[in-house]
Amino acid sequence: AFVKIKSVEITRFSGQASFANNQIDLDADLADAARELKVAGQLALSSPNRALSVRTLSLTTAGETWTLPAGTTAVLRADATKIEVNDLTLAKGAQRVSADGAFALTPEGTSSSAGLRLRFDQVQLADANRIVLGTRRLEGLLNGDVTVAGPIDDLRVNGEISMTNGM
Repeated sequence: AFVKIKSVEITRFSGQASFANNQIDLDADLADAARELKVAGQLALSSPNRALSVRTLSLTTAGETWTLPAGTTAVLRADATKIEVNDLTLAKGAQRVSADGAFALTPEGTSSSAGLRLRFDQVQLADANRIVLGTRRLEGLLNGDVTVAGPIDDLRVNGEISMTNGM
């Protein structure tokens, strides 16, 4: 293994990075025995604009690839109280999983966070199960819109999810 993080052994890593104007431009490809992750973007290091802007993102496993749609940029910000996600979508054909909003990590983060909105459009559960290396047999089509609000020790989930042809 190139690097081991808990039970994940990174066997391959390649990429390029450059630093200018207090930001890091990154283009990386890493893999373990079952998955490959490709990511490209910019990490702005100056406060208060500290953020990761992702212009390329793909996750592949078992022949399944989910990607950030071309021409879109997802932006992630985090501090000690919350994680903010803007315009993050992973897609495979007509299937889409999207996240937008902020998730509070502490009670202090809840005052500025209405929650993290998760949207599932035409998601085949078998595909989603493969991408997370699930071992259970899951089938069905998932659609829905859910908001998860924190803090972590007092989670609230609100929304609607429908599953058709599920098992």
